[in-house]
Amino acid sequence: MMHLGLMKRFFDTVDGEWRSPVAAQIASAWVSRDCDVRILRASANFVCVVQTPESRTFLRFNHASERSPEAVAGELEFISYLSGRGVRAALPRPSRAGRLVESVSTDLGLFHAVLFEALPGAHLAFDQLTLQEFSRWGRSLAQLHQAARGFIPHDRPAWQDWLSMVRAGLPPAETAAWRELGYVEGVLSGLPAGDSFGTIHFDYELDNLCWDGTSPAVLDFDDCGPHWFTADIAFALRDLFEDRSSAVNLEDERFQSFVSGYRSLRPIDETALRRIPIFLRWHNLVSFARIAHSLSGGPAENEPEWLQNLRRRLVSIQDGYRREFEAYPLVEIERQGMA
Repeated sequence: MMHLGLMKRFFDTVDGEWRSPVAAQIASAWVSRDCDVRILRASANFVCVVQTPESRTFLRFNHASERSPEAVAGELEFISYLSGRGVRAALPRPSRAGRLVESVSTDLGLFHAVLFEALPGAHLAFDQLTLQEFSRWGRSLAQLHQAARGFIPHDRPAWQDWLSMVRAGLPPAETAAWRELGYVEGVLSGLPAGDSFGTIHFDYELDNLCWDGTSPAVLDFDDCGPHWFTADIAFALRDLFEDRSSAVNLEDERFQSFVSGYRSLRPIDETALRRIPIFLRWHNLVSFARIAHSLSGGPAENEPEWLQNLRRRLVSIQDGYRREFEAYPLVEIERQGMA
C-alpha cells in the first residue's frame, strides 16, 4: 500500500470520469495524448486502463519514492524468463522509445511506469471455487515454480530485505510484533534452501489470475523475489486461512486439493507444509509495516470521505494483525503442532 498522502495528491487530479492529466502524461510515453486513459485502482501501484482503437492495455506506475526503476526492471526480467518457459503472463509493451520501463517527470514528481498487455479470461471468486478448481490453482502455481528454477533475480528484495524493512519501520512500542519478528527471522535463518527455494510470485491470489479454460494467465509480479516456494502457497491461500496463522488448518479439504494439484507437478513434503503458519506470520509482519508506512504522518487537512474510510480500514486491519501477534505467538502455535 502506497503512502496515503501520495494517493490523495494524485486523486486530487482525477476528474469525475476517472481521468487524470498526470496519468495521461505518463501514458503518452506509449500512446497519443488523445487516447482514453482512466484510473482503475490504486493500492501498492496506480493502475489505469488505456483504450485505443487497436487495443486495451493497463498502465501501472509508482512514484519514485515508492519503487526504483531497477526493481521494476528486475520484475520484468522474471516475467520474460517465465514466459520463455511456458508460463502465460501479462507481458510489458515497449514504449515509443523502445523502453519497457519509462520514468516520467510530472507535477507530482517522478514516476516509473510500465504498460502491460491485457490478459484473456476471467477472475474466479474464492467462495465459489470447486475442489477441482483448487487443484488446478495449485497445479498452476507448481508450474510457475518449475519454470522459475534457475532464475537469479536482479534488484529484487529477498525475504531478509523485507524483514529489514519491517525492523526499520516498527515502533518500539509494538512489543508483540518485535517478538514475532525475532522468532520468524530465527526460524527462517536456519532453513535450508536447495530445490525448495527460488524466485516466487509473492501474490498468487485469484485476483492476479485470469482463467481461460483450465489454466490461468498471471499478472502482478511487482513483489516477486527470492523466498521458499512454500511461502508462495501460504501467501496464495491467505483467504482460506483468514490471513491468520492461528486459523491454518492443513486438513481442510480445499487446502488438500490445492496441495494435490501442486504435487501433480512438484514434490512438497509435510514438513514444508507445516511451516505455512510461519510464512503467513512473515507476510503479516510485512503487511503491518506497509500499513504503518501508508498511515505515517497522520491525516492531511480536508481529507475526502473515501480517504477517511480507507484510513479507518487500514487501521482496522493493522489492529487485527496486532491482536493476532499478541494472542497467538508462533511459539505457541508450534507447541500445538501446527507449525
